[in-house]
Amino acid sequence: MRQLTRGEWPVDYVHHVGDEYAYLTAHLDQDRPYDLQLARVPLAGGEVECLAGEPGVHSMLLAPGGDVLVDTWSTPAEGPRSVLRRVDGTLLCELSAADTSRLDWTPPRQFTVTAADGVTELWGTMFFPADFDETRRYPLVEYVYGGPQIAVAPHSFSDVLGAFGSRPHALAQLGYVTFVLDARGTPERSKAFHDTVFHDWTAGLVPDHAAAVEQLKQRHDFLTDAKVAVIGHSWGGYSAFRLAAERPDVYTAAVSSAPGFDPYSSVLYECYLGFPQTDGDAYRAAENYPLAARMAAEFLLVCGSSDHATWSDSMKMSEALIRAGKLHEFVVLPGQPHGFGSDHDAYFWRKVAGFLRTHLEPA
Repeated sequence: MRQLTRGEWPVDYVHHVGDEYAYLTAHLDQDRPYDLQLARVPLAGGEVECLAGEPGVHSMLLAPGGDVLVDTWSTPAEGPRSVLRRVDGTLLCELSAADTSRLDWTPPRQFTVTAADGVTELWGTMFFPADFDETRRYPLVEYVYGGPQIAVAPHSFSDVLGAFGSRPHALAQLGYVTFVLDARGTPERSKAFHDTVFHDWTAGLVPDHAAAVEQLKQRHDFLTDAKVAVIGHSWGGYSAFRLAAERPDVYTAAVSSAPGFDPYSSVLYECYLGFPQTDGDAYRAAENYPLAARMAAEFLLVCGSSDHATWSDSMKMSEALIRAGKLHEFVVLPGQPHGFGSDHDAYFWRKVAGFLRTHLEPA
């Protein structure tokens, strides 16, 4: 038993272990840190060999005989391509290429901004209305998660179809520019990048996301002086509230859906903050309820009455806002758990659309 790979980059997945090599996907290219490359490393030890380095997120499927593999890759704006390679990376032939020419859309764009530390590069993806016009002005909507256990910004074509791609893409069709960002404290970059959240839940959350909004507005004329909203579900609901409460100068409106506000109520926090008995200051700093008095943004709170994980959190936040004299909307979805059924989900998004239309005035 011995370590085969070294470096600041993380291994994503070990796909196959043969007689001579281990085959894996990894974030090898630090210039594009969320791309996934195909690679192999000798079991006897030695350098990691990149088998396919085209920009994008790659996946591999090895043939049962172990002599060839299918390499499929894409970006948010470019559909998947599949090719057949020998296991040393040699290209044999193209198998398929998705035709996106008939899509009625403005393709998403990956972007980079600088974190609040003034040094670290952050990556995100921006979405646009299908009829996007650079000469017009658009409100900006951030779709946020912020949980430290996953990176969520879409970096492949299939990611655009997932929860953190399809929802901001759909919101953009209502007349907004939307984006998703992974700030410091999230995985898939390096241990140092992830360790930002250790014993300090919000070290990278509010400073990095607010800095990203400010840089995007400075960079793009179509966002100049735009009003900004933030929306998130679950841990994203926590993050959306925190961003709006701490930075009312940046965020005009916020939507928290099924929000996990209370750091004492979930074992998920212990992985990062330790135990409340020994790390009380870290837990107190992570609480959202004391921020209720600072909430100046328009706020929409949504929760299912059967969401055993976050219903009490939502009720306590509504009570904190009432006691602080803060007007807000609280939408109850009867009988719904943490994920909403189709009828209730449609109702939820109708409420979101109306809320954003009222407070952002879409292009």
